[in-house]
Amino acid sequence: MSKSKKHHYVPQLHLKHFANAKTSRGKKNYSVYFYDKKDDIKGKVNIKKAAMENYFHGKGESGQIIEDTMGRFETKVAPVYRDLISYKDHQILENIKSRVIISAFITIQHIRTLKSREEIRSTFKMAKEELFEQFDDDRSREVIEKYYPEEEVEEVHLSLINQKVLSDLTKILYDKKWILLENNTDFPFWTSDNPVARYNPLDLSPYGNLGVASWGIQIYFPLNTKLCLCLLDPERYRTYNNLEKVKFKDINQNIKNAEKSIIEDIDEIEFINGLQIIESYRQIFSKFDNFSLAKKMIKENPNMKNLENEIEVNFQKEFRPGSGLIHTRNIRK
Repeated sequence: MSKSKKHHYVPQLHLKHFANAKTSRGKKNYSVYFYDKKDDIKGKVNIKKAAMENYFHGKGESGQIIEDTMGRFETKVAPVYRDLISYKDHQILENIKSRVIISAFITIQHIRTLKSREEIRSTFKMAKEELFEQFDDDRSREVIEKYYPEEEVEEVHLSLINQKVLSDLTKILYDKKWILLENNTDFPFWTSDNPVARYNPLDLSPYGNLGVASWGIQIYFPLNTKLCLCLLDPERYRTYNNLEKVKFKDINQNIKNAEKSIIEDIDEIEFINGLQIIESYRQIFSKFDNFSLAKKMIKENPNMKNLENEIEVNFQKEFRPGSGLIHTRNIRK
């Protein structure tokens, strides 16, 4: 087992499809342009150094096992990913094996990013702050610190990468309405350090509406500058961007049948890229050095720079069986 120090939380398999290739001494190097929304800077970086951290999956043996397992799985994903890009054929998504592989790939990508880890950290921090306001005696504070330890954020995050969680989420994604979006404009799709982007036109208050199983959910995963996967709630969408109630008897067939939608309107591309800006932790990646949309959105809404502005922690006043005392949800300001 070879030891690796640099652990990507967005794989090079994905990033290279948004990169520019340059051959040097017979070897291809891939670089992407990036915009850092927190520091308002842009530049160019080799994908080997993008969306990665040293020992992100842990320094010990378990961390190396996760890194090696991810590498082996990406080898399985690569042929399906390549075929989708080469043939632009939505029927590939109707093949059970291919859809399972891509569903699992998106699931893992959704879970293992730096943003996912920092959401846990922010939730711990905000939950402690809320509880400290309600229970300010020393004994209570000691108990609260025990249940929300800062040093265990990484462990809690990595614990999500287990067979049960991955299997359950993969099944949820598999059972979506799958649509292959083809970009027929001059403006490219972007990706980011958290490329699984979510949107929901339905207000499900007081509950969050961005869970992968939420009514009305739309999930976007760009494949390259010209193609993007769109996974929709199969009970409320038959086609892309058309919210309608699907009859119960038609839901299974709606899930089986993948579709393809060609986008001619640049506003649609900007909407999808806008989700990458919103959902990213810090960095957006593009094949081209043009981030005017990102700069405009951040200028209009500086809250996008701060992860804690996207998380809300609520405490249930009265206990109800089967319901947790603490609820968190993503919010968009």
